[in-house]
Amino acid sequence: MPTDSPRRSEPSSKAQLAAALAAWLETSDAPTLDSGAKDGRTPWAYVRSGTGLFVLHSDTKREAVQRYLQLVAEHGDDIAWTIGPSTRGNWTTVRYGPSEELLRAFYLYVA
Repeated sequence: MPTDSPRRSEPSSKAQLAAALAAWLETSDAPTLDSGAKDGRTPWAYVRSGTGLFVLHSDTKREAVQRYLQLVAEHGDDIAWTIGPSTRGNWTTVRYGPSEELLRAFYLYVA
């Protein structure tokens, strides 16, 4: 993970996501997960958490990845993800950790 074409039918775990993000940080200096993506909403990874399926978009910014990994370091690979309303009122936005922190530019949504 990630592959050239992440598969919705083969989602990763939260731990696999954190490992892939850490590897990306170490091997890339790009400002976003996939600066060459045609569309920012291109899936970079699918993740299964409980019964929920989530998608991380390729336009997720480097600083947001760093903050997410800080939260994982504090709260563990199985960090709590809480679903909340988006600015449009759709319940697709994810908040992280016990304080339900909203990470700007970390584009993980309910799939």
